[in-house]
Amino acid sequence: MKKIILLFTIALPLFAFSQKQDSIPFVGATKIIIKNDKSAEDNYQLAAKTLLDQNYTIEKSDKEFHQLYSGSVKVFGEGTTRWVSLYVLSRDGSITIVGRAKRSEQLQLINVPQDTDNFEILPYKKSLLMKNIFAQTTNYAKSIGGKIIYSE
Repeated sequence: MKKIILLFTIALPLFAFSQKQDSIPFVGATKIIIKNDKSAEDNYQLAAKTLLDQNYTIEKSDKEFHQLYSGSVKVFGEGTTRWVSLYVLSRDGSITIVGRAKRSEQLQLINVPQDTDNFEILPYKKSLLMKNIFAQTTNYAKSIGGKIIYSE
């Protein structure tokens, strides 16, 4: 009995901090991981080419760490509009894509300044805005090819 309790005590933190992954978007998902068998450099080149083929612009790139930031695209939701930019990280055997969103200039009813300069990573939920953001990100991921996994 002591061994079972000890094993449970040791294994509990491992399960508590594990990331949920699935092949379909789930509530709380923030990124898409594409699994393939290419090197980090090949994945970086493929991701950059696919961004340009999908009519995105490349705002920033880092060849040393294989990172790309796309230009912003407007996405509409229920009464709100956001600018979405894709962050792409290429590694050996995988490409990670994160959709980052920031608020657009809107009519202010209250004299409170809005944060329209910073991007934020919004987790998936079943709202029209988040479905449209994940649709943009998923379309880009599907155009790259490979096994798509949604992750927290």
